Amino acid sequence: FWPESLQGLFYGGGALGALSRHPYKILLLPFFAISLLYFLHKTLKFAKKSGDPYTLVHSHWLIPTGLLTGLVAQHHKCEHVVTCHGSDLMKLKSGIFHRMKRWGMKLARRVHVNSPAMSDLAVDIAPFVKAVTIPLGVQVPLDVKTEEAQQFLQNKQFQKVAFVGRLSREKGADIFLEVFCLLQKRLADIQAIIVGDGPESDILKERAKELGVLENC
Repeated sequence: FWPESLQGLFYGGGALGALSRHPYKILLLPFFAISLLYFLHKTLKFAKKSGDPYTLVHSHWLIPTGLLTGLVAQHHKCEHVVTCHGSDLMKLKSGIFHRMKRWGMKLARRVHVNSPAMSDLAVDIAPFVKAVTIPLGVQVPLDVKTEEAQQFLQNKQFQKVAFVGRLSREKGADIFLEVFCLLQKRLADIQAIIVGDGPESDILKERAKELGVLENC
């Protein structure tokens, strides 16, 4: 929506993080919702008139984009797929938000999540949902033997580990630091790379200092 300089609702750790730090930004939500509804409707209508209609729309987050996109897609008789994220399912659990999430899933032809744990949360919200799990990042094999893990750790080339993601509590960057601290005791030259930003950035720096691993991060 316009003006572009005010489009700060979903930056710096997501909408919930932005609203917790700057509650006044809730005033931007109606403008965002109206903008999304208008431009998505306009896009689908134009495509239909041009003879090349869209058959599927994919949205991220249940509230508000998933629900709003589902309503527009239903109006245009277009399939809708929604991808749910961790904070999307783990927060805003009560009352009207719970009902809005359920409604958003009901409007979707398919619901995507990124882990079995997120699938369980989706089913808790909407028991009729059969969520499809599509993992993000690296999927570690479940059948790795202890001996193989020991050989991997002793590999001289194993010098860096990385965390990539938003630096917010639910992403688990603090657990990454705890594990890195344990690895550093066994592998003196190991280094950690943290790629991302978010509301927990300063807290994680302090935690790295406490663990004595800041110099190698």
